[in-house]
Amino acid sequence: MRNLQLLVMILSALLLSACSSITHRNYDKAKDESLFAFLADDSNLYIVGKLYDYQINKKSIGKSHQYANLWELLKSHSVKGIEVEKIAYDTNSKEAYAIADVDLVDGKSLFDYYIPNIKLVKLENRDKILQEGRLSNIIQTKFMNYSETKEVDWFPVVAPIMMPAYLLRWSIYGKD
Repeated sequence: MRNLQLLVMILSALLLSACSSITHRNYDKAKDESLFAFLADDSNLYIVGKLYDYQINKKSIGKSHQYANLWELLKSHSVKGIEVEKIAYDTNSKEAYAIADVDLVDGKSLFDYYIPNIKLVKLENRDKILQEGRLSNIIQTKFMNYSETKEVDWFPVVAPIMMPAYLLRWSIYGKD
């Protein structure tokens, strides 16, 4: 009977424990980036920068209410100013995200606004965008590359196995 209890405890510990992983983002040194112009059409937002040009596809994040709201605000000229805290480029997925603070004409603000799915592109109509969408104040920000690495977190595996083993030992041999 004790062997059956031991087997059940070990199997349940193995089944209940899940090996999890921890994701680390390794950022490279930040570079200074200047954003000179924005231009939006029906499906994309184009941004001209000193280091890179950027494209945000409306359909790729169309379900994000927050972004759809920003999209409409940009197209309706309701944005008074944007301060982009950083643009981070994932070297594995080849996409970037940005964190921005947006000041609106009505005096409200959107803080730590997350903008995902940004592609780094080479715009062929760069001069047109600079003429039509030039910003009165150039936006200064930081650009950084990062890569994600995953490592196994062994605690969820080891703890459920060791605790029943200790309790079993204690029940068989006593307190010491």
